[in-house]
Amino acid sequence: TPDSKKLISFASDFEARVWSIPDGEYLKTLTKEASPLHETIEFDVESSTIFLGKLKGTIAAFDTTTLEKKLEYRNALSQVTKLILNKKRQQIIASDTTGAITVWQIGQPEPIFQRRIATKGLRTIATDKAHKILLTASRGYRPKIELWTIEPFAHLATFITETPISGARLSYDGGTVIV
Repeated sequence: TPDSKKLISFASDFEARVWSIPDGEYLKTLTKEASPLHETIEFDVESSTIFLGKLKGTIAAFDTTTLEKKLEYRNALSQVTKLILNKKRQQIIASDTTGAITVWQIGQPEPIFQRRIATKGLRTIATDKAHKILLTASRGYRPKIELWTIEPFAHLATFITETPISGARLSYDGGTVIV
């Protein structure tokens, strides 16, 4: 956690467990339906919140101090594969195994935006530091990297690759996108 007092572990049994860092003591199981991917967790220091992607297309928000659930964000199409916290716009952006992007306003359980953009699922998503551009990288034969503006959500460009994509980072300087 951001306060460096707790560790969250993900296990092959889909449980997200919390441990005390100073003494290694087990504190609590947050959920038994956690997505096993480490990219499905985000922390918001200011609101003391842990956002955790789950197997069934939801994101659970927990208080970092009490470890109690604050809210469940619903209706992603399937297992969450990556989370991005867009603090500037107070949004959570998630990808899932169906190839959809879903966006929630923080504090609102229903999505404000959802679009399926890849037929074989998404390998990863990333944003630039200003959260103006979203990068999506798809799976499958001849995977593609696509760039989107976040507000309004609109397609900018597509790049087809001949080899599988294992990950991607995005740098945007206001005129040039570097992938």
